[in-house]
Amino acid sequence: MSYLALYREWRPKNFDEVVEQKQAVYALRQAVINNQIAHAYLFSGTRGTGKTTLAKIFSRAINCLNPQDGNPCNECQICKGILDGSLMDVVEMDAASNNSVDNIRRICDEVVFMPSLAKYKVYIVDEVHMLSTGAFNALLKTLEEPPAHAVFILATTEPHRLPATILSRCQRYDFRRIPLEGITARLREISAADNIQLTDEALEAIASFADGAMRDAISLLDQARASIPGKIERNDVLALAGITQDDFMMEMSEAVLEGKISTILRGIDELVMSGRDLSRFVTDLAQFFRNLLICQVSKQPERLIQATDQTISSMKRLSAQTGYKHLIKLIQALSELNSDLKWSSDTRTALEVGLIRIVSENDNIALEDSVIEQPSVNKLSPEPIKTVEQPSIQEKITEPEVIQTKEPTGAEPTGAEPTGAEPTVTAAAAIEPEDYYPDFSDDDAPPVSDDDYLDATISDPQSKSSEKNNNSAAELERQADLPSVSLNEDMNEDEKKIDSRIENEKETQNNTEADSDIILDIDTKKVWQQALDKLQLSGEMILYLFGKKASVQLCGQVFNVIFGKDDQAPYEEFSKAQSQKSLLMALRDLTGQEELKLTIRIEEDPEQAAAAGCVTAEEPWIRKIRETADQFGIPMKMED
Repeated sequence: MSYLALYREWRPKNFDEVVEQKQAVYALRQAVINNQIAHAYLFSGTRGTGKTTLAKIFSRAINCLNPQDGNPCNECQICKGILDGSLMDVVEMDAASNNSVDNIRRICDEVVFMPSLAKYKVYIVDEVHMLSTGAFNALLKTLEEPPAHAVFILATTEPHRLPATILSRCQRYDFRRIPLEGITARLREISAADNIQLTDEALEAIASFADGAMRDAISLLDQARASIPGKIERNDVLALAGITQDDFMMEMSEAVLEGKISTILRGIDELVMSGRDLSRFVTDLAQFFRNLLICQVSKQPERLIQATDQTISSMKRLSAQTGYKHLIKLIQALSELNSDLKWSSDTRTALEVGLIRIVSENDNIALEDSVIEQPSVNKLSPEPIKTVEQPSIQEKITEPEVIQTKEPTGAEPTGAEPTGAEPTVTAAAAIEPEDYYPDFSDDDAPPVSDDDYLDATISDPQSKSSEKNNNSAAELERQADLPSVSLNEDMNEDEKKIDSRIENEKETQNNTEADSDIILDIDTKKVWQQALDKLQLSGEMILYLFGKKASVQLCGQVFNVIFGKDDQAPYEEFSKAQSQKSLLMALRDLTGQEELKLTIRIEEDPEQAAAAGCVTAEEPWIRKIRETADQFGIPMKMED
């Protein structure tokens, strides 16, 4: 007789020999004893759990001439004919290779004929989920009302792929994975009967590799018997299964834990040059960190890790260098990285960047000297802006800032101390020697009224005077059309008004200082134009067109969009919830401020806006200064 595989030799021949699956075994045996045979059964479960084996036992039991407590005798003519495959009344069909509608129609045509010898004509359809949609439809009617002598047994590893119409016509039995104890006991029985010498650790290793499938366990035992002379040890089983100490994986894991960026990059280069799958490497690396986690939390990691004793010893040493929380974060990060690799056009770059990012997130390690920390850059300002000492609010009001013309010699203009009734105006900021600013005419002067001048000075700290620097207070009063006031006189009404606004300004700054430090550096006009561009690209053309009529204003972390009193239609369009949501998302994305809020309102009184301490869009006279500077090619920088 030719050699017979060990799993076929030890295939159960009655219900008593079936390992585990007690719920299915008991129900089928009682059906045989009570002669309550249903017309259709569905056996579902993972591979190697006994679905086909139990179907064959059941087919013999219901046709056996001499059943014994529900078990087939395996001695009568019917049982022997089914065992050797000579009886045509029991048909076993593989649906994976016979999945067409014609194959099922042939069965439906044959099932009407009476069995030749047996009591029931049994059709065992293995991997039934592979049938086509037409084949399932052809089977429906026959499966629901077959002849009295027909029994269908369907077996599948993926019951979710079966139509609900098929599932509802069958008695379903789920086959569970066989536990380690059951597999180990069965392997010990087989090894004792066939005189196979192996240790208990080797038995446990084989049972662990089987992953709940008895057929896989017996097949691995058969392979070990043929390949390993003498007594079979645990490490022999691991080597036979292809599990050996992986020095490369150990080196890469150590590099990730210790922040060795150069080692990681060199290892990835080795993977690429050797042609290995990078996505598979990430999966194996996550599995390795899982093993390190097992070494930390389990007293017997060798029962849960498929690795040699030497590898487990190295894992214990490596796992002692970090905590279990960090290992969990690494496993989660590698899982996310593996998902990103599937959609990346350049997997090598994505893997390198991903591992460097994972390493850099560990605050408990010091990265190598080759890793240079990059300076943070403002999202909206790609170039760093030079800052100069700012004058106080009192200086801004009593001594208006002016743009001064620098002499070619590069001399710094300085403000003289006030003497008598003619205070000297100081410069707002130092100007580079190569920057030259021309004189402006009276037509380009700031607002001439007292209220307008005060509003422009307080509510817009970015504004600058467009007049030439003069050293006399009388000349400044003439340009601004302000009434001449002697410094020796008592405080008049205008001075009281100024002091009152100073107090409001200080109070507003104190209230909003924590929230506005970051946002006040934002160019509101630039951000608004970028937000409108994003709305245009997203198809919001109405908002894009209406937004051009609006002016913008920034109060702390509240971004105000202000429309004129005649722009009622744009105001109503922007006031819609969906419009505000789209605009706010665009503004938050551009500024990087998740706490930014949005307000849509009609143009208010300028004096109220100044009292609110807001950074407003450019006033017309400031815009005139900017346009003139651009016309003459003069660089201009706006500062608080």
